[in-house]
Amino acid sequence: SSAASDVYKRQIHGSPFFGLIIPFANVLFPLFIWISKAEDNKIYDAHGRTVINFHCTINLLLIISLLLFFPFPGYNYFVTAAVFLFGIIISLKNIFSALGNGTCYYPLSIPFFKSKQA
Repeated sequence: SSAASDVYKRQIHGSPFFGLIIPFANVLFPLFIWISKAEDNKIYDAHGRTVINFHCTINLLLIISLLLFFPFPGYNYFVTAAVFLFGIIISLKNIFSALGNGTCYYPLSIPFFKSKQA
């Protein structure tokens, strides 16, 4: 049903916000949902892959930007803040997009988990 589909899409796209409280939960929570629901519906599989790819990319960018604090102390706050805000804004946009028209687009994602070929 559409209501059940919306619940899981909301969980897949919304669960990364736990990463604001628990480190790496932005990847782990959607990963757990994706693993448990990917076989049930190809929509959950596709949305789960895109969310996990995006948040793995964001984590990688945050780690790189934090490591750049050592050679460039005091100058890299803007880069880290920009990556952090980019992740939040894109995630919020995609929650509403996924629930509204069923699509999601996470730009700049590295495809760690490639989609299955039919």
